[in-house]
Amino acid sequence: MAALCVAGLCQEVLLLWGQPGLGIFLVAPALTLVLALWLPRLEAVACVALALGVEAALHLHTGGTRYSDWLLHYELARNYGGLPNHALASLIPGRTALFHQLAGALLAHAPGFEVFQVVSVLLNSLWLWPATLLLKRANHAQPRGRLLALALGPFVLAYSVYTWPWGFSAFFVLTAVLLAMERSKIAAAGTGLALAGALLVHPGALGYVAGLGIFVLARGRHRLTTAVAAAAALLTSVPWVINVSGGDPGGLLRASVPARQAVALPVWALTRLLTAAASFFPAEAMPGDRAFAHLVIAIFVLTIPGALGLAFVALRHPPAVPGAARAAILGGVVIGLLIYPPNNSLTGMLDALYCGVVLVLVFAAAEADDRGVSRLLVLQAAALALFLGCLFWVSNAPGPGDGNLVLKVAYGVSYIADSLGPLPGVLLALAAAGAALMARRRELSAG
Repeated sequence: MAALCVAGLCQEVLLLWGQPGLGIFLVAPALTLVLALWLPRLEAVACVALALGVEAALHLHTGGTRYSDWLLHYELARNYGGLPNHALASLIPGRTALFHQLAGALLAHAPGFEVFQVVSVLLNSLWLWPATLLLKRANHAQPRGRLLALALGPFVLAYSVYTWPWGFSAFFVLTAVLLAMERSKIAAAGTGLALAGALLVHPGALGYVAGLGIFVLARGRHRLTTAVAAAAALLTSVPWVINVSGGDPGGLLRASVPARQAVALPVWALTRLLTAAASFFPAEAMPGDRAFAHLVIAIFVLTIPGALGLAFVALRHPPAVPGAARAAILGGVVIGLLIYPPNNSLTGMLDALYCGVVLVLVFAAAEADDRGVSRLLVLQAAALALFLGCLFWVSNAPGPGDGNLVLKVAYGVSYIADSLGPLPGVLLALAAAGAALMARRRELSAG
């Protein structure tokens, strides 16, 4: 985590110095170090490969009323790579930059959207590492089936594939929860570092950071160590703050999405109700062309029942969530609802709830018995087949007037599938599914 934060700092300094291309010599070793420390097992490799395969088979990110974020984050990454971009100056201060800085260091040498697709999937898949450790901590020495049941659901896969930073933010949030459950001083320092890292990736992680931060401080164990480590990590953003705010840190608050979309109190209250309701069932009208496919995508990606329902059915009751995770989830839900943009109220707030949903899924998978894991795997596989069928349909043959297609053409974006065709991605996804099946069979035969 420290290596990633420092790499982001170096990329920002090099950008200000006018040499953003040099950042690759720091960012690439930092990413290599993370992967070397992780050393993912076959089941985790299968999950990452599946996400890469699906990513490489898509001609467009669209479906279920999702719009434009895939392009926004690419343009922001180009900005931190020192490349010509269309990122609005008014938007840059409202988005913390670690995800974009790391991607930008690579884009400085290979600026195509295809490269951003790969980098985004890899960064957004890092949450599998702390998820695996959380499962092992729950006394599952071989959590293969549980990790697969967790990672291969439509909701999780969709967020791993979409080119935005929520999965990368979840890496820090899950790590913070994992370390907060330990007692050592080193773990306390790691907790602070992870909390700060989550904020450096996405300001929408504020609720999780606040909830878990209050829990850690109230507990009193090594809280000074946690606070010092968090402060040290946040200091790596000082050059970025000075750069994007013009020396006025208050400009960050004014540039934030809640501030830019501020509305009168009665309107704000109404949008809170709409946001909460739309998080359970989509309130925004689906496109008329292939409305069923868009509705399936929206239910799995944008609603709480779609994200958590199968896990609860397999487990047959809500999972027991430890205190540290409960504090993080509570903070994420409450603060996320308070600050969620009014303009997006009809699509719900599942993006802001992503880290919390993943935490619930982790502990649901950890609590399930062998039969529950098997049930969940079967349910997830069936749901994933339905979801991917709908996603490929609307993404590879978008309907007339699709807003994301308009953006793709207007900005001249080329996807991996545009260059190679969808077949390599499909083959990689099938190979990943075979590897996942092999990992599961090994576990069953060993058990």
